[in-house]
Amino acid sequence: MFDSLHYVPILKGKQGEFGALKELSMSVRLHVTPLIEIPPVGWNYKDSCPNKTIDDHIESFPDKICNSWGTDKPVFVDLYFVEPGDRTADGQHPLNVLMLSVHAKGIKAIPVTSLDRSPDFQKAVSDIVKAQGQGVCLRLSREELDNFVSDESTVTKLLSDLGLSYRECDLILDLQDISSLDIGDVVASCCKAIQTLPNVKEWRTLTLAGCSFPSSLAVIPANSSKILIRKEYILWQRLVAIAQELPRVPSFGDYGVSHSDFPDIDPRKMKMSVNLRYTSDNSWLVLKARGANSYGYTQFNGLCRVIVSKDEYLGRDFSWGDKYIYDCSCRNDRPGNASTWRQVGTSHHIAFVSKQIANYPLL
Repeated sequence: MFDSLHYVPILKGKQGEFGALKELSMSVRLHVTPLIEIPPVGWNYKDSCPNKTIDDHIESFPDKICNSWGTDKPVFVDLYFVEPGDRTADGQHPLNVLMLSVHAKGIKAIPVTSLDRSPDFQKAVSDIVKAQGQGVCLRLSREELDNFVSDESTVTKLLSDLGLSYRECDLILDLQDISSLDIGDVVASCCKAIQTLPNVKEWRTLTLAGCSFPSSLAVIPANSSKILIRKEYILWQRLVAIAQELPRVPSFGDYGVSHSDFPDIDPRKMKMSVNLRYTSDNSWLVLKARGANSYGYTQFNGLCRVIVSKDEYLGRDFSWGDKYIYDCSCRNDRPGNASTWRQVGTSHHIAFVSKQIANYPLL
């Protein structure tokens, strides 16, 4: 489906991320296959209960995926964050309902699973695979990867239960948060894993994903900026540098300009600071103003002026996000909101990384 010079952004299924996907140019889309994580059902902190039913929660996602990504290219869809016991009003597994609706719209959606999913979840995946014929995406955590390397029986049994061969399965080695890990140690463990991965050349695709973006910007003082290292990209570069030692070079995946976890925050207690996240070669430049509610959303206009003045800024024609930054730098109003800022950062990030990977001197 794609080769090593391809980009798999793992994106939260939220307004900003969907907006960024919608605005991607065709030249960028050619080198991208997103994985969309359906968010958990929102929580009503006041009444201590879900704020909607699972039916209402998943109802809008087929349209959101279709409107943002279209029907011409594959997309991975992961329902991991829905509670294992949740069922729709008519007793169906939410994954069956979601994927049936997605398929009806002509979306080339590939269901995502992993080894820790419940039997009911795997049964739903099996039903979808048989009905839709798109194969499956297997997403392994660090622990699952270690177990797979030492004993492949759990994976071979899962694929057998799904009625699939390795060539019908996309494999994502998802390291998740590697921010606190020594990059040298991670390179060594990933190299060993890929070298010993069973049937490594037979998988339809192989992707290595990780995350080093912080879970919170609290570490950055107000009215300041900070350069954060993209450790997952450095990891991938290190592996490419020793490509001759690997039986297969994985494609690259990350979590965009977000942390790998979904935040569990009571919105009544959240104090949001205006911020702008801008990706460059091996790092993110993160600009942070003061609280939006106390000091105003138009602080974002000032952050845009700062970015435009930087050498890292690639010009208003680079992406939808870059044009928004430029336009916002030229005025003192219409700064948008938190979803807009995430859309801006994600738009630039996907355009930048997709070109960075597609043009990488692999071998």
